[in-house]
Amino acid sequence: MQSTHPVGLSLRPVAHTRAPDAFPRRRKGRAWLVAGATLVLVSLGTFSHREPPSPAPRIVSGAAEIRFTERGDPERWGARDLVLWVDPTFRSVDGEAPQAVAQAVDAWQHIEQLPRVQVKTEPPRTDERAAGPAALELADLIPDGKNTVSYRRLNIPGHRRDLAITVAYANPSTGEVVEADIFVNARRDFGLLSQELDAGASCADRTRGASCGSRFDLESVVTHELGHFFGLGEDTEDPWSTMYECTSLCETHKRVLSEPDSLSATELYLTEAPRHDGTGGGCSVKRRGGAPSESLAWCALGLALIALRSRRVKA
Repeated sequence: MQSTHPVGLSLRPVAHTRAPDAFPRRRKGRAWLVAGATLVLVSLGTFSHREPPSPAPRIVSGAAEIRFTERGDPERWGARDLVLWVDPTFRSVDGEAPQAVAQAVDAWQHIEQLPRVQVKTEPPRTDERAAGPAALELADLIPDGKNTVSYRRLNIPGHRRDLAITVAYANPSTGEVVEADIFVNARRDFGLLSQELDAGASCADRTRGASCGSRFDLESVVTHELGHFFGLGEDTEDPWSTMYECTSLCETHKRVLSEPDSLSATELYLTEAPRHDGTGGGCSVKRRGGAPSESLAWCALGLALIALRSRRVKA
């Protein structure tokens, strides 16, 4: 969510996205494909001790498209059940802020393909009121094994004026998201606004704001960020969409998903889930040490044969 505009470009699902071709369309002989697959079968022992790559932090807000791995797998959750922790700093926005997070989650949970998210609130810390919202630096983006939504002063270059950012950690080989954190920017003014104040499409009127004390609706912003949490990009076309790239002062309609929002989320999770436990079929097999699964080699051979068949069909 690259939101450098004063109205808050915080918020894009692209309703129709396409993964890159699994195989580049290069004219190589079929013998090369079979030889490459055979090489994988013969060379299994060479990566028996190779550690899987570590997930790196990525600020996913502001990206217009769903992200894919180099092999064409979409970045999304593999786990079916998730827990989202509400940091106690959220109460400094409004005492009902944790309930707003729960309602924002509920807005997405009617989509049965999405992971089920349980919202939990962390107990208050004794020093949180005196200290105020802490700054969030680039060096702070380290996974801690928890999915958290918190209220921080964004001090990351290029994101200081964002309404919020979502930081995801994904396995670069399989695309499996293993952690995601939402940071609402304490540099901006938020509140739980009345839905009666919403007067139109996002960013259509950049002068409004007096009716709500020049604040942004917290629940709308969190609902948008949850789209990034699940793996969606920004919507660049529909100003009535929850995932539209821009949000206005006083607007609340992003609390309710549009049809493109729902279709994008459904499409993303209709494909086979990335393997997060090393079991089952498919080619996204995560190794936990020891010899890699034989299914990896058979997948390589199978994909090569599929590519040969596809060339025959297109010829």
